[in-house]
Amino acid sequence: MTGLDLSPDQAVTMQDHVRRWQKRPDQFAVEQFSVPGEDLILDPAQIETFAAVASTDPRDQRIALQAAAGTAKTATMAMTTLWFMVVWGNANWQPCGAAVSKNEENLHDNYVKELALWRARSPLCMHLLDLNTKRLALKGHEDKGFMSFRSFPRGADEATIGDALSGLHGPFVLQVIDEGGNIPPAIGRKTEQARTSDSIFCKTMVGGNPESNEALLHEVVTNLPHLWRIIVVTGDPDDPKRSPRVPMQKARDAIATYGRENAWVRIFILGLFPLTALNKFLGPDDIQRAMRRNYSAQDYQWSQNRLGVDPARFGDDRTSFVRRQGVVMWKSQHMRGATSSQIAARAAVMHATPGFGPFDLVLVDAGGPNSGGAIDQMRAAGLTVIEVHSSGKPPDDRFYNNRSYMEWQAAEWVKTRGQFPDDPAMAREALAGSYDYKSGKLIMPEKADVKSLLQGDSPDLWDGGKLTFAVPDAPKGVAMHPDHPMARVQGLQDVHQGVMDTAPPWADLLR
Repeated sequence: MTGLDLSPDQAVTMQDHVRRWQKRPDQFAVEQFSVPGEDLILDPAQIETFAAVASTDPRDQRIALQAAAGTAKTATMAMTTLWFMVVWGNANWQPCGAAVSKNEENLHDNYVKELALWRARSPLCMHLLDLNTKRLALKGHEDKGFMSFRSFPRGADEATIGDALSGLHGPFVLQVIDEGGNIPPAIGRKTEQARTSDSIFCKTMVGGNPESNEALLHEVVTNLPHLWRIIVVTGDPDDPKRSPRVPMQKARDAIATYGRENAWVRIFILGLFPLTALNKFLGPDDIQRAMRRNYSAQDYQWSQNRLGVDPARFGDDRTSFVRRQGVVMWKSQHMRGATSSQIAARAAVMHATPGFGPFDLVLVDAGGPNSGGAIDQMRAAGLTVIEVHSSGKPPDDRFYNNRSYMEWQAAEWVKTRGQFPDDPAMAREALAGSYDYKSGKLIMPEKADVKSLLQGDSPDLWDGGKLTFAVPDAPKGVAMHPDHPMARVQGLQDVHQGVMDTAPPWADLLR
């Protein structure tokens, strides 16, 4: 509390507050973070968390928030951090700690942002604590009283990851791990170094959505529940302790639409781990089953004949061409070092080849160095082209971008009905796909990260196949359902013809 200009009576009063706040973090939060016209109202999970934060029970020295999306888990950890920095310490030792997330960007965009928001609501916190991009520090004691913001390199080994929270010593220590549903377990094991016989207050907090069955949060919940206080923060409309921050109607609609066992619903609505490993789109068994499927022409000829084109020009990347018609995909073709004219000419030849073309749609990745020229020349040749912007907004708001949407749709096709070609190279690329979540939406790793998993090879062939899923399947003669957000792209008719009646019965699902 050094630095406050207080009279003797005020100092005694403040000491009384500190002693009370040490036992009641919830009162500290309400008194410090309420502002005129907006009182802070704690939800049941926050009250439970703050009680565990103040508890001296051995099991409460490690606290895990297994949380649905949008339930203020990071805000709760930020408020706990500010409380810790204000109320703990003595004449010889200042409070110290560190915070880490799955990457540096995420740490600053979430945890540090929340620190700044709640600090700004408290005149006391503003007076006592400085905040910059490196740490939250106690004014006048910046070298010893701090909460540092740490990170580890992408792709780091377990030892490097664990070291991100090393070096914290003293009787007052707080360790915060945000996005624990995505961080390797190694970092949790290193937190034990801070616990010594001299510890007065030593807490570890882990918060995250229960996304991965291979991450720290899963290890805590599955293998170490006897050592951790596990607080499930749910949006389940049938749970009386549900977080009010998850809109009731949103939760009910998601459950009604996708079911309680759906991985997305379990993670982001119910705050539960998925029933199976989540971070891989496909497994070897999925590919093998899809390769063994054998459809006749009548099973797919009613569908649009599509060509996915992923243009490339430089380096070892290939321009890929992949044909798919409904439930059947054919072996990929590719070119290296091709110009825009050569790419367009190859597509035009395929279009004119009996038994291969003509194509109802040609879906082209628009992000390549020579995509624009190839697209223009394909259109000039009479092809119906859709430009697909992989980083653009997808037609389904569960996904972060079009690339993630296409990967998910392609994987579901493989797992449920698709006939995968006898193409080992494309199968290898399809098996490399994994996913994460960002802002509550499913997102794929960057292409460079996938290339590293493939030992430097680019997933060009599978990228060509995925492009055929950029818009929902439709019968020949129908671009797509007219209400679909991508129905009004260049080259597509804004009509809905009566071809549905000639399609297989399950095609009615496209309506």
